[in-house]
Amino acid sequence: MSKYKVYRNFLSEVILVLILISSFVGAQNVPKHYTVGIMKNLFNDVNINDASVICNIWIKALNELNKSKYDLSVKIFDDFNEVQKSENEGKLAVIALNVSDYIKYKNKLKLEPEFIPAYKGATKYRYLMLVREKEKFKSITDLKGASIGITEKYDYTIPGMWLDAVCADNKIPEKEKFFKEIIKTPNESKLILNLFFGKIDACIVPENTFLFMAELNPQIKKRLTILKYSPYYIITVICFTNNFLNKKDREFFQKKALDMQKLVYGQQVLTLMKIDQIVLYHKDDLNSFLQLLKVSKHTSY
Repeated sequence: MSKYKVYRNFLSEVILVLILISSFVGAQNVPKHYTVGIMKNLFNDVNINDASVICNIWIKALNELNKSKYDLSVKIFDDFNEVQKSENEGKLAVIALNVSDYIKYKNKLKLEPEFIPAYKGATKYRYLMLVREKEKFKSITDLKGASIGITEKYDYTIPGMWLDAVCADNKIPEKEKFFKEIIKTPNESKLILNLFFGKIDACIVPENTFLFMAELNPQIKKRLTILKYSPYYIITVICFTNNFLNKKDREFFQKKALDMQKLVYGQQVLTLMKIDQIVLYHKDDLNSFLQLLKVSKHTSY
């Protein structure tokens, strides 16, 4: 073989190696695309278009800060068929959903809880059963034939499940026959006002909503009586999906989630969701809800 041919073959091999190296480096510099999902019902009383705008501004700000590594998008899901499709396509990395939906879909979607939201240091919330006429209603058995309102806000399942548990504890077999009417609504303030003005006989609402309204109007605290307290429950879980296994990428998301309130647009997203911080999930956080599942009549889990 001539020296020219040897040289030409050698040069071709060098060029090929350079092309491969260039392709590898280029691939390394292509930002990874991940989708952050949020279930629509977590924005229960917020205009969904406003929520979408704020969430996208937050993601855009994150992309600007980390454009060499990640290309993130955010999607607000209407239902779990959409979530399943996104997960199957390998796009979904993180999903925020209420605790009832987490239990229902965790195995199907291969969800791994990583964070829970907090507000003023609290990560768990309890519900109150309120009545107006404390002399007439001293226990739940006194509510036979009465009307009761139940909140459906954020996690619409827990209040109904807790009412099932309370009825079971008091040997009330069928709540639909025991109560004259069970009214379900996401408007917690309206439930409290309807009770205050005598339009219903009892209601189940979050403790923090009652305390907030009582602070605005002290007469509410004077006229309404707490008949029963629920245990404390976590309401929302933020999970990693099976598509999101890279350790360094998880560490990146963990840091950004825990520091979310430090970014102006991140703080705006938190405010929309009525929270002020994201904290790490611990296994024991679910215990009270799992206990509730055992004693309630809900069979869709």
